Amino acid sequence: MLFNSIIILLTIFALLAGIILQVFIPGFPKETILIQSGILFGFYLGSLINWLGMVLAAQLAYEVVRKSVETGGRYSKIIAEYQNSEFVVKLERSGNLGLFILRLLPFSPNDLLSLLAGALKLPRKGFFIVSIITAVPFAMIFAYLGSIGTDYFDRKIVNTINLSIMLFSILGYILFSSYIRLRDIG
Repeated sequence: MLFNSIIILLTIFALLAGIILQVFIPGFPKETILIQSGILFGFYLGSLINWLGMVLAAQLAYEVVRKSVETGGRYSKIIAEYQNSEFVVKLERSGNLGLFILRLLPFSPNDLLSLLAGALKLPRKGFFIVSIITAVPFAMIFAYLGSIGTDYFDRKIVNTINLSIMLFSILGYILFSSYIRLRDIG
């Protein structure tokens, strides 16, 4: 019984860590991790794990980029290139209300928006509230998809499909990163 409890806690920790870390890996589909939460823990607990991970990921992304911009780090150089783009200017003007609307849109790049919010120095408290609210529908939708997937298909099939997507995503990220590095060198 104790061993099973430890395995469950480690699984929850791994899911949370995956959701949080993926915010810094462009193109990695966090949806696969969110679906996995629903597969493993059902709709309610899966939704809670997803929501907590998404809020923590958004806040960490915001804080890391904000600190980088304040200290003249890596992200300050990147944001300097795009500071006058129409999208960035409009987002900065609309503030957290604009961020709120954007983050609720389907297929919105929420991780990128979290990083950008830190670079634009949108107010921390407002950003946190936006993150708490806008994470709810996505957390619930993907936990639901994972939980109903096991109703229609064998759990092993759903896990295999989900893990295959994760592996192909990781492989794609590695190949794309290698290509970018080689292109910049040569």
